[in-house]
Amino acid sequence: MPPRIAANDGALLRLVQCLGRGISAATVTAILLTTVAGPTAASTPAGSAIRTSSATAAAVGRVTATPTAMAAAVATGRLTRLAAQAVAQTGMGIPYLYGGGHGARPAPLRSRVDCSGFVRELYAYAFGVDIGGGSGDSMIRLSGQFSRTTRPVPGDVVLLGNGGAGPAYHAGIYLGIAPNGQPAMAAAPTTGQNIKIQQWMSWAGRDTMGYWHYRGATVADSGSVTPVAAPLAVRGHFDGVVPRRTGSVVTGFIVRGWAYDRRNPAAAAPVSISMDGVGISSFAAGSVLRPDVNRIFGIGGVHGFAIGFSVPAGRHQVCLTARAAGTASQPLGLGCRPVNTYTATRGVFDGVAGGRHLLRVRGWALDPRDTVHGNRVTVSIDGRPSAILSATSARPDVNRALGVAGAHGFGVPIAATPGRHAVCAVSLPRVAGSIAQSLGCRAVVVLA
Repeated sequence: MPPRIAANDGALLRLVQCLGRGISAATVTAILLTTVAGPTAASTPAGSAIRTSSATAAAVGRVTATPTAMAAAVATGRLTRLAAQAVAQTGMGIPYLYGGGHGARPAPLRSRVDCSGFVRELYAYAFGVDIGGGSGDSMIRLSGQFSRTTRPVPGDVVLLGNGGAGPAYHAGIYLGIAPNGQPAMAAAPTTGQNIKIQQWMSWAGRDTMGYWHYRGATVADSGSVTPVAAPLAVRGHFDGVVPRRTGSVVTGFIVRGWAYDRRNPAAAAPVSISMDGVGISSFAAGSVLRPDVNRIFGIGGVHGFAIGFSVPAGRHQVCLTARAAGTASQPLGLGCRPVNTYTATRGVFDGVAGGRHLLRVRGWALDPRDTVHGNRVTVSIDGRPSAILSATSARPDVNRALGVAGAHGFGVPIAATPGRHAVCAVSLPRVAGSIAQSLGCRAVVVLA
């Protein structure tokens, strides 16, 4: 695992700076300072584990805020400190642990926990209290320690339940509104994932039960929360990209997502596609009805898109950018996705038979981008290249199964020394845009 802070301090500060109504970078820096200098007795409950290292100290030494300013930020708001500690842990590579944090006492900071164990740990850190183990329902919604609020502040608790109804299946720490208009929270999501920032997608918006504010908090506990960037005029999300195929060959992609103008939701927001940093297309986000988006943000109209575009062979980076309709407003980057149009050659290494001082390999291979002409296959024996074969023998069974023409079989003898050998075959590309494909290996005994 890389150094816990030194490898991530810049990323953490940039992450927080992108939260529209979240936590200031100075506040997160202050939390990092407590990791080095040690918290005050009032700020951290007994038993919390504060790990220090020279790498951590060096990371804090590179920030621009003064120790006095950082200490002041720590002292001014327990909810703020809680939220900043939550953000800091999202950059530390801490894995989720089912049932983690539900012992007799809250887990120490930076422990492996589950979602409600994470909330319990952070409230113990910031307020010096144990809100109890258990689920989000028993700890938060039904415990009497929290009150539901429609005006959440960073540090409040978010609960999610199926269709927005109890019981809660997930809990996190509310962080604020990101520039794309989506709320964000820090949470321990599920097995196989690390503690991370989660932004509202369709599932979260649909399943949000609400926000809960700790009754022991005061107005001063949110005193360090400052706007970092005003929300942009457009909201949106790049949901994903799916390949568009002709047979088994990828000829392009379809980008999916949504965007709308916050000032004029009835207008379709313009979206631009760029590939490898070069603009290739633009369109209006208004071709797919997205009732989930309308429900989450309380708007009407059509704001989704599913747009296809062609891509040359190779690996590329596709990015989407949205703007408010009819204005020269600041653009909103919806994100980027890698795409790959390389097509692997196909084939099967049917088998290998040994004879006297030779072996015979059998199989078939073809290039999906050129199924008319024969392919080439390389054969290696015990890891050393031995022969390059032409797959030009008739294989009517292959043609019938794949609906292709041409001759694609191979079956030739290759000289070999007596003994046991490992024989491997690789189908080579015939045209640009295709890549080689291993057909596997077989064991054989060659006779003397």
